[in-house]
Amino acid sequence: MATIDKHLSDKDKETIETQITVVPSCDDEETLVALVEFRGGIPDFLSELTANPLRDWQVEMKDADDISFDRHFHGFTQLYSTQANSAITAE
Repeated sequence: MATIDKHLSDKDKETIETQITVVPSCDDEETLVALVEFRGGIPDFLSELTANPLRDWQVEMKDADDISFDRHFHGFTQLYSTQANSAITAE
């Protein structure tokens, strides 16, 4: 949470609520994965992912593994059926 707070703009801090849920990695026991939900908008530092949803945004950490944000959910298993002819999004 501290890493996200560090990158939020003052405006984002006033309007965005962040919820984080840690989930098991699908393919690597050494990797931690989290679902991060931003309520109230997308933070400025992740706005590039709106225009390019298949990209990721990384933060280099000094004493730990890097943190990567993405919107594409590659490697996650869908747990419910989608409606026919509907776009599949992470929103």
